[in-house]
Amino acid sequence: MSCPYLELYLDRLKIIQTEFSADGFTLIGLNSANGKNDVSAQSEFAAVSTFENMKAFAHQHELNFPYLWDSTQDVTCSFGAIQYTNCLFN
Repeated sequence: MSCPYLELYLDRLKIIQTEFSADGFTLIGLNSANGKNDVSAQSEFAAVSTFENMKAFAHQHELNFPYLWDSTQDVTCSFGAIQYTNCLFN
């Protein structure tokens, strides 16, 4: 993992899901990179912001919660997000 935020929080997110799943809680990972506006073709993130790479990441890190791609950024915008770190879950 190359993202410092991810290195700090991924294990904790998996623990949170485990701790609260019995109460009906489901944490959701959301990738809002659309491959157009926020990730340029020359960017180091362009290669990792694909659906296939998301599936590989989820499998490699044994995510215990859904990891979804918001390719239109509709869901992300509905939460009022105007910025996010490019490297989260790359």
